[in-house]
Amino acid sequence: MCGISSVIAALCMDPKRYTSLLKFFRSNAFQTGDLYMKLIHIIQKGIPLKTVNGRIVLVGDPIKIAKEGLCMASCQK
Repeated sequence: MCGISSVIAALCMDPKRYTSLLKFFRSNAFQTGDLYMKLIHIIQKGIPLKTVNGRIVLVGDPIKIAKEGLCMASCQK
C-alpha cells in the first residue's frame, strides 16, 4: 500500500496538492474498531497469534526515533 506522497510522485503531481489529497483519502465509511477487528480476524486465520492471559501479544520495532518527511521525492521524467 502506498502513502499519499507516493501517489503524488507516481502521478508526477505538484507537491502542493498533498493537503488536498489528504482530504480526498479520508472517509467515514468505516469505523477504526471494525477495521481493527477485521484485521485481527484475517491474521488469526493465516497466522496463529501468541496470547498471554487472553490478550494478543504484538511485537514491534523498539526504535523511538521520530521520522519527519522533510522532502518529497520529485518526479523524474
